[in-house]
Amino acid sequence: MALLLTIRKIAYGDLRTPVEVNGADEITDLQTATATMRLSLRNTIQHISDSSGQLASAAEEMSPITKESNAGIQRQSIKTDQAATAVNQMTAAVEEVHATPSLPLYPLKPRSVRLRPAKSGSARPSRHFRN
Repeated sequence: MALLLTIRKIAYGDLRTPVEVNGADEITDLQTATATMRLSLRNTIQHISDSSGQLASAAEEMSPITKESNAGIQRQSIKTDQAATAVNQMTAAVEEVHATPSLPLYPLKPRSVRLRPAKSGSARPSRHFRN
C-alpha cells in the first residue's frame, strides 16, 4: 500500500516522498525501480531549474549589450541618412550646374600683349581684351 501511495504522489508531481524498499521479491524490484525513477525525475527537474537560472542570468547580462548594440545601430542609421542626404544634395547641385548654360570661366581673353612706353620712361605691358 505504501508503494501505491508513493507512486500516486510521484504521478501528481510530488517527488519529496522517498520510496521504501523492503523484501526480495517482484514487489521489491518494483519498489527499487520506482525509487530510481523518483531520483531520476528529481535530478532532471533540478537540472532544468539550474539551467533556467543560468539562462535567466545570461539573458540579464545580454540586455545591456543588446541595448548598446541597438543604440549603435540607430546612430549608424542616422549617419547613413545624413550621408545619403548630402549625396542627394550634391547630385541635385551637379544636375543644376549641368542644366545651366555654360558660361566661360574667363569671359575676357587676352588678344595680344604689346609694350608701350610708360610716363616715367619704362615699358609696361598693355593688354587688349575681347569678349
